[in-house]
Amino acid sequence: MAADCGCNVVVEGEVDLSQTVANELAQRIGAAGKPAVILYLADFDVKGYGMPANMAGKLAWLHQRGDLEQRVVIERLAVTTEQIEALELPRKPIETSSATGTGGVAYNRRITEWEQQHGAGATELNALEQHPDKFRRIVRLGKLLNLCIYTLVTVLWTDGASYDDRGASVRHCSQAVSDERRLATLDDT
Repeated sequence: MAADCGCNVVVEGEVDLSQTVANELAQRIGAAGKPAVILYLADFDVKGYGMPANMAGKLAWLHQRGDLEQRVVIERLAVTTEQIEALELPRKPIETSSATGTGGVAYNRRITEWEQQHGAGATELNALEQHPDKFRRIVRLGKLLNLCIYTLVTVLWTDGASYDDRGASVRHCSQAVSDERRLATLDDT
């Protein structure tokens, strides 16, 4: 589906992505010689929800070391609370750890805190497959977000860009994303 929508897929995985994957991504970004936008599609659960921030930390570390010079923006594309509610995606109980040590207790505390903030249960990314047209719209929204964020990063951080150019870019991208987000989140009207 990503190829049909003109998007690159960096990696598909079932767990938090490794520092090796972050290094490879930094090399790809460096070879491209331009800012990058990373759009995350992950489960809506304790681990999946933290994946974009975890990758941001790994890339920030690479930037500090001098291994990544380009700007990188990371945006969570799916699964979101709005998508769960609009599509009535199923939520399932999150399994707690049976470990009695510090790691198990800490993980169970994370589950409790996460559910207090996001509601009970988790939703897996593959739940979106029940709605293939909506899933395609979400990925197309990602492509639009990618283009808009790239435009904003390029225009807003260009020394010669005028205030009017910057304002027009922000307004144009904001409206385009707003329109597409409404469609992707799922309003058929």
